[in-house]
Amino acid sequence: MIRKLALTASCVAALALVGCSSMSVSKDGYDLSKIDPSVELNKTTLKDLRAMLGTPTFIATEKNNGEVVGFAFVGHNLGAVSAREFGRMMLSLGFAADKWEVTEKVAVFKLDKKGVVTDYQKGGASFLYRSRLTSWNECERKLTPEEINSKAIYSDKQICELYAKEVAAKDGTPVEKVDLGKEFEGCDVACQAVRVGTEHYGKLTKVSTVVTQEEGDGSALIFK
Repeated sequence: MIRKLALTASCVAALALVGCSSMSVSKDGYDLSKIDPSVELNKTTLKDLRAMLGTPTFIATEKNNGEVVGFAFVGHNLGAVSAREFGRMMLSLGFAADKWEVTEKVAVFKLDKKGVVTDYQKGGASFLYRSRLTSWNECERKLTPEEINSKAIYSDKQICELYAKEVAAKDGTPVEKVDLGKEFEGCDVACQAVRVGTEHYGKLTKVSTVVTQEEGDGSALIFK
């Protein structure tokens, strides 16, 4: 099942996480390698991308005044998670920290002044997004190319297990000693997508994470 969260009532339920940015969500996960055969550098246009992938999560300008667009794909039933956490919040009179587990994969494209794709890159992260008056991330780690080009999705437990293993291997410490409650800067789905764009194309300006849906925008059916 694939559905689109944009400027709709669906966005309200997950406002803290998505900020009403456009994104694609599937309980079955996303394999971004499925995009590859449909993108031809110096030929594919932004209109083609939107028809194939839907409304962009962000649009920005890179240092050479080219345009960068990014599309976020979240492999989780976000609506169900939001409903569950909202219920927990209500039971606790609003004092609990809401939690959303996210496996996010991002496709970013650089366009020339004619709106033609000149470069195409990918990125992504798995993390727990927490909010209570303020927001922060936990167990955040970058996804590997192998994960991005597969339908990998993770539960909150798996996200922290993978994070702990990565930190333990890097620091040479036991997995059980890794601090799973370490707080990272709060960075939601749109923020993560912009990070991928910045990683590949440098500092971005004129960044917009609320992109108007246009006639002809698709709904990521390429992943079915």
